[in-house]
Amino acid sequence: LLGEKMKVSLNAIKLIYPPISNRFADHLWENNQEVRKQLTDSHLYMLAQRQQLYFESYTYDVDSASFNFTLVCGDLKYENLSVDLSEFLVEDDMRLEAGQQHIRIYPASVDVSAEEPTYWATTDKLLWDHSKEVITIQGDFDAKAISTFYLYYVGISKSNDSFTRLFKNGHKNRTKILSNEMQFSGNARLSDELMIFFFDCEETMVKQYDLDEIEFNIPNLNNKIDIISDAEKAFIKVLDCKYNTEKYKNYPQCLDGLYDKGLKSYSYHIDDDLNFIAPKATIKGSSNIFMEQDYDFILISGENVTLFKGQDIVEEQA
Repeated sequence: LLGEKMKVSLNAIKLIYPPISNRFADHLWENNQEVRKQLTDSHLYMLAQRQQLYFESYTYDVDSASFNFTLVCGDLKYENLSVDLSEFLVEDDMRLEAGQQHIRIYPASVDVSAEEPTYWATTDKLLWDHSKEVITIQGDFDAKAISTFYLYYVGISKSNDSFTRLFKNGHKNRTKILSNEMQFSGNARLSDELMIFFFDCEETMVKQYDLDEIEFNIPNLNNKIDIISDAEKAFIKVLDCKYNTEKYKNYPQCLDGLYDKGLKSYSYHIDDDLNFIAPKATIKGSSNIFMEQDYDFILISGENVTLFKGQDIVEEQA
């Protein structure tokens, strides 16, 4: 009887590294073993394009340890923003390096070519750190607007991690995108606008119990590769990404996924402040689904695969 109880699998698809450009990822692959280690848990990845995000008019106020800047992405411009960096000042004498797309903080005494900074951020990492409450960007800006990307490809790597899959021996669809697509901004390189998203997944299993049951066993979680394999197909099915030639017409039926795992239903949502625009639909994520109810999610129940729009649900409940 216990085996017949209702089980529901809720899956958060979450970044394990900030979004990075293809060019920066290429640099990290060649030069940074530490990042390779950090990304070993990612087996699901996405490739998408957006105009570059820049710092402009940036200054550093030594007295307040405040980095002041304007954020610019295409026609979007947010002025008078700042970040308090005082918690990263581990010595009295610190040095801050800043450019159009990065900041780094070092103790003045260290060799910057050999030592890691006490804090570093690209423009996109600063946004990601803000969403994870590592730092707080003060000022008025629309994080969702500058975190909107045109999604080209969803991929998985079962035998390796995503980073290895994309960069070790070349990647056909990444190369195709770089060959075929145009940059959005005339003075940009496509390799700077093509962004890579390295995801992991986190499953929450919900199980129904009768009131008279004595034992409340925690249900076993699904194999992560099964979840990732299923998630890839779900996203491709509802979004119809341009460079995914296999469209998984029979999904949710599949040999490697959650279809035959005895679940009443299962779902996927993006657990980061990211919006993806694809040919068939857009999908909106959120890093705080308990505070913000307007995130989208894919729900699979039986043979039905539905993309629920959070904004519609919020408006219906209002």
